[in-house]
This record gives sequence, structure tokens and C-alpha cells, in this order.
Amino acid sequence: MAHVNPAGEDHLREVSRHLTIDREGEHPGAVTIQLDRLSILPLHDAPASPVYTVLPLMVRDEVLGALVIEQCEADQQDAADRRHLADELTRRAAQAVDNARLYREAQEALRTRDEFLSIAAHELKAPITALRGYAELLLPNRTRTRASTLSEREQRMVRTIVQQSKRLQQQIDTLLDLSQIGTNRFQLELRPLDICALVQRLVDELQPTLDRHQITRTCESTELLVAGDEGRLEQVLHNLLQNAVKYSPEGGTIAVEVAHQENDVAIRVTDQGIGIPVDAQANLFERFYRARNAAHHGINGLGIGLAVVNDIVTRHGGRVEVASVEGQGSTFTVVLPEYHEGHDPGPPASDMNA
Repeated sequence: MAHVNPAGEDHLREVSRHLTIDREGEHPGAVTIQLDRLSILPLHDAPASPVYTVLPLMVRDEVLGALVIEQCEADQQDAADRRHLADELTRRAAQAVDNARLYREAQEALRTRDEFLSIAAHELKAPITALRGYAELLLPNRTRTRASTLSEREQRMVRTIVQQSKRLQQQIDTLLDLSQIGTNRFQLELRPLDICALVQRLVDELQPTLDRHQITRTCESTELLVAGDEGRLEQVLHNLLQNAVKYSPEGGTIAVEVAHQENDVAIRVTDQGIGIPVDAQANLFERFYRARNAAHHGINGLGIGLAVVNDIVTRHGGRVEVASVEGQGSTFTVVLPEYHEGHDPGPPASDMNA
């Protein structure tokens, strides 16, 4: 409510108490707006016969409320001009109210979705862990202290179960992270971290599992430090390396380079895969988005890994960049602020929603 005379706002509240909107008209979509007891409502210092314009705030044939304009006779303008102004003001007010309502409903839907993802991910983790554990028991262990009673063919089938269980576990973990992003459940433990050592460890772990890809690693220094959460940055790099493998189905070399970039540390992961169409590159970090050529090549995915990667890196004060030519490969670059002695990396637990 607003009035040119501050004392008039109480008067307007009294007007609102006498406003009724009847949505139960005789005809579908018909609305009756009534303003009663007008004779007692004008201000004491106003003319005795104010003019009231009462207009419904309507969007898509739904009445959200009403706009009531009181105008003293002494201030009246031409009736046609007054009605045109009131109609335009009513239209804009109705759109603003509707947009606010839709935004609130969208936010509520997002909260519901994230709660569902979190519950579903937690419920799926237990059976997948059990499935993978029992499947691994059927195989000979690495130290050869336990032999397997399965034939080579049966062992290959069990290994497939183990590999697919691991893949499903990673997807569940990513869904869980997605549901926690934007909440105080997703936290960072910031410590000085040597990115070169982290990259070397991940490459050493991943290379033995690959048959058609060769990973090369280059670090311009023996040690490059950032203030980071080791587990989360490991997740970022592991995701980028796995993507490089997945999106280069014909195999080839995957190059990982760690280097200074002004006052930052840059980690570049380059593959020789299918590349990314130019029109898709701006949308890569959106949730559930996948470039159109991925399905064409029969490459499956949920389209959430890069969204999580981007969120983790952003909350480290960094950024993720992409350069790609379709059919020739892609380079993803993670840029993080370099850590120096005496620099405070922040509190031990940094709320990712801050």
C-alpha cells in the first residue's frame, strides 16, 4: 500500500478490509470484485466523493489479487488516460506477483529434488557396496594367497560385475554430491596441498586399468602448492581423467600438465577424443547437460560430473576452462590460486554454501 499522504496508509488498510473477491461466479473464469461501505472511507481532509478503480491482477485467467486505486475528484485526470495507466500498472503488477510465486515454487521443487537425490543415493550405497564386496571375494587376491575356484571365463564375468559396481558407486557418489551442493552438508577441508604429487598418484592408480590409453604427466616444478581439500580436488581430477578416457573411445594419449599461470596453478587434461561442438561448450557445466555428439557416439552419462567439478573448483576460488575442436579432442584446465608460506588457507572447514 502507498499513499501520497503518509497518514493515508491507515486509510488504505481500512479500504482493503472492505475488499472482497468472489472467484465462484456463475460463469467459468468470472470474477466479482466488490468494494463496500465506501461512504465511511474517505480521509477527513479529502473531498467527499473519491473515485475508486478496482482491477483484478490476472495471469493466465487466474486472479491473484486486486489493485485498488483511490483518486480524489480534485486530482482526476482524463478518464481514458487514467484507465490506460491503471491497466498497464495492473498488468505489470500481476506479472511481478506471478514471477515471484513461480520462483518460490521452483526453489521448493529444487529442494524436493535434492532431498530425493540424497535419500536415493544413501539407500543405494549399501546394496552396491555389498554386491561389490562379495564379487571381489570370488576372485584371487593380489597377493595370490587366495586362489579362485572359478574358471578364467567366470573370473572375467565377475570382474565385469566388480567394474560395473565401481562405476555405479561413482555415479551414486556424484548424485550425493549434487544433492549436497548449496547446503551446509558439503564442506571443504582446506590445507596446503601439492598438486603435482596428487596428479602423480592418480595417474599411477588409473594407468594400470587402461588398455587403449596412455597417460603422460608433466609438472614444471617438483612441488606446486594450493590451499585445497585433497579429497574434493582428487574427485575433480579423477572426474576429468575418466572423462578424457570415456570421450576418446578409440584410445590415444591423455596428457596431464601442471604449471604456473601468473599467481595461480593450472592443471590441464588433454585428450584426443571426439571433442565438443562449439555451441555446446557454454553449457557444459550445467546440471544434466550433455553435448549432442556424446549420444551419437554411444557414450552414456548423467551429465552431472562437470557440474560438480565446476562447483568444487569455484568454491576453492578457482575456475574451470574448456577448449575443444569437435573430432580432434578437448582440453579442460583447472586454475587454482597458488599457496605461499604465511598465507592463511581459511578455516579448517569451509562451508561450500558461503
